[in-house]
Amino acid sequence: MQIHEERFSAVVELPCKIFCGPDSLLEIAGTALNIGPASVRLQLDTADGAWHPLVGESIRLELLLPVKSARAKAKYLSVARGE
Repeated sequence: MQIHEERFSAVVELPCKIFCGPDSLLEIAGTALNIGPASVRLQLDTADGAWHPLVGESIRLELLLPVKSARAKAKYLSVARGE
């Protein structure tokens, strides 16, 4: 299998879910606004401020990608965090 890496940046408005905390048990809804090669900008829907991300904190992010075909299949997108 060949892996092709490409740098990109996109201004988007995609619904998302953020899973964080111990064992990723805390789930927060939001919207992804910008995705770049080393960052992502999110708008969180939480009003009570239950979670405040810290720089370098690991999270799991699920994006709801638009689908234009009933025959579309799930896609796996992997992101490697550079050290």
